[in-house]
Amino acid sequence: MPITSANLRRDPCGTSAFALTVIRNGLLSEELAQDDSDDELHRGRRKDQATADSIIPNNLSFAYLDVSVGEYASFRQNFCQKTGCNSNLWANYTSEDQFKAFIKSGSVEKKILLISTGRQCANIIKDIHSLPQLHSVYIYCQVVANYESLRKEYSKLRGVFSKPDLLLTRICNDLEAETLPKAPMQTRREGERHTVTSDIISPADQEALIERARKAATPPKQNQIPTENGVEVFSQPGIHWCPWNANSCTKTLPVKGQGTVAVMELEPMPFELCLSSKPNPDDPEAFSIILGIDTTGAFFGTNKKTYDQSHIPQHLIQPNNGKWHTYWLSFFKDTRKLRYGIGEIRSMFSIFEITIEEDMASELREIHYLHVKFPDFTRAVDRSVKDPNGWCHKKLVAKANRFGRPNFYATYLRVTVGNRDGSAPGHKYVVEIWPPGHYSPIHNHSNAYGIIKVLCGRLLVKLYPELSLNVRQYSPIETLLEEGQITWMLPRLNQTHQVRNPDLYGACSISIQCYQYGEEDEEHYEYFDYLNNDGQSIGQFNPKNDDVNCTVDLRLLPWMLRQIVLHHYPFVVVVVVLLLLRRRRLRRLRLPLLQIVRYYNYR
Repeated sequence: MPITSANLRRDPCGTSAFALTVIRNGLLSEELAQDDSDDELHRGRRKDQATADSIIPNNLSFAYLDVSVGEYASFRQNFCQKTGCNSNLWANYTSEDQFKAFIKSGSVEKKILLISTGRQCANIIKDIHSLPQLHSVYIYCQVVANYESLRKEYSKLRGVFSKPDLLLTRICNDLEAETLPKAPMQTRREGERHTVTSDIISPADQEALIERARKAATPPKQNQIPTENGVEVFSQPGIHWCPWNANSCTKTLPVKGQGTVAVMELEPMPFELCLSSKPNPDDPEAFSIILGIDTTGAFFGTNKKTYDQSHIPQHLIQPNNGKWHTYWLSFFKDTRKLRYGIGEIRSMFSIFEITIEEDMASELREIHYLHVKFPDFTRAVDRSVKDPNGWCHKKLVAKANRFGRPNFYATYLRVTVGNRDGSAPGHKYVVEIWPPGHYSPIHNHSNAYGIIKVLCGRLLVKLYPELSLNVRQYSPIETLLEEGQITWMLPRLNQTHQVRNPDLYGACSISIQCYQYGEEDEEHYEYFDYLNNDGQSIGQFNPKNDDVNCTVDLRLLPWMLRQIVLHHYPFVVVVVVLLLLRRRRLRRLRLPLLQIVRYYNYR
C-alpha cells in the first residue's frame, strides 16, 4: 500500500519521538469503507461458529431496559439469529424500579447482561453496579458523548453505542472472549515451577520473538521505508522533520476529499490535526476536519461543529510504556464518514465515527491540506525554566556568575539564528528568553544598529545616557514593551540599556533582536560591555549562543525559533530595509523610517 511517511525525532535519550504517515491516493480510506463489509463477513463467520459452540454461558440471561418495545424486539431477534440464543433468555423492562427489583431478587449464581438507554442507565447504575447478579452493562443511545464519562466510574459498563450493529458485535465479541478455552497448564511434580514457555518455545525462538516485538514497536526509519512506486518520503536522516512550510504549517494532500493520517508517538505529545479545503485553515470560506488529542481529552469534528469528544483515558494520548502508539484519522468523500482511532487502522477499531450532513458533502470533497499543531512553544519553555530538572533552569543556574558576582536573577537565555559573519556584534538575529523577574546587566551594543521586538510576555527597558561605574546615579528612561511592540537603537542613540521581565510571578517573556554594524563603521567591536553585578567594574561579554542544540527537553528550540523569525516576516522586512539603508546615498531616509517605527512602538 503506497504511503507517505514522515518522522520527527528528538534527542537520542528518547525524550520524544513522533512519526507522521499520510496515506497517498486515499487508498486506505477506500479500504476503511470496504472494511465494514469485511467485518460483516467476519461477523458472519462468528455466527456460524457460535451456532456450533454457543458463546452464551449457561447462567447468563439478558435484560433490555427501554420504553421502546419495538427496538427491543428487533435487537433480540438479530442477537438470537446471530448466536443461536434462546429468546426465552431475554426480558424487556420499561421501568427502572421494575428492573432493580428483578435483579435484586435473583440468585447470585445467575448473571444478568443489561442493555439500557443512556438516561435510564445513568439513573440506576450506581444502585446496581455492585450487585453480584450484574454481569455487564451496555448503553444504546443517540449521543455517545453524553455517557462516555460513566465508563471511567463503572468497570462493568463495557461500552456506549449509537448503532445496533456495533452494539451487537461488541456483545458477541465480549462473550466469545469469555468462553474461549484456556490453554492447559502442564502438570509438574511437586516443587517445580508451573511454566510452559520453555517446553513450547526454544530459547532461540524466544529471542527471535522478542526481537520481532521490539521492531514492531519501532516506527519505520529512513532506510526501512518501502521503495515501491508512488511512495513519497519526507523524512530527513539526522534532521528534525517538519511537514509544513515555515509560515503556513501546511502539507498538501495528494488527492482531494479522501485519505488517512497516522501519527506515531513514543513519548506522549499532544497534537491537533486539521484537514482543510484552503491553505489557510482560518480562511472564513475554509471547511476543516479537526482532531485534537492531549492527556485530558479528545475532540473530533469540523470547524462548524464538534461531533464527538471523550475524556476516557483509553481514547487519549497514551503514556510512555516503551511502545509506539498510533493515532489515526480517516475521511472518505463518497461515504461522508470521518473516523478516529488508536492502534490498527480499521473501522472496527474506531473510537469516533462521524457521518457528516449531506449539505457538507461538496465541501468535504475539497479537503486538500493537512495542518499539524503541537503544544504551545512558550508553555514548554516556561515549564523548563521553572522545573529544577529542566534544561533551561539548569542553564540559568550555570550562568549565575556570567556577569560577576553570582546572581541567579541576573541571567537570561540567548538563542542565535544563523551564523556569525562579522556584520554584527555576535549573531545578527538573536532570540532571548527572560524568566519571571530576571534581567540583564546594564550594557551597551558596540555602536550597532538594532531593533528589538517582544514576541510574548512583556519587557521593561531602561535607557541610560552612557555606560560607567556611576551610571546608577542617573534616572533612566523607562519603557514597558507589551507583546508585539518594538524598540530600536542607533550608534549614538539608545545604545546603553537594561532589559527586565517585570512580571515576578508570571510567565517567561521572549524577544527577538536584530543587529548590524553601519557601513560607516570601519572598526568592529565584537563584544558588549556591561556593568558587573556588584557595580564595581565593567566587563566584556562575548554574545554567543547558549548551546541549545545539546538540550533534552527543548531539543526543537532552534528549529522553532527559526519559524518564529519567519512567521514575523513584517518585522524582519523592516529590519532588512533599515539595514539596507545604511548605504550612504540612502542614509538620510533611515531616521524618518526609525521615527515611523518609534511611533508604532509608543502608539
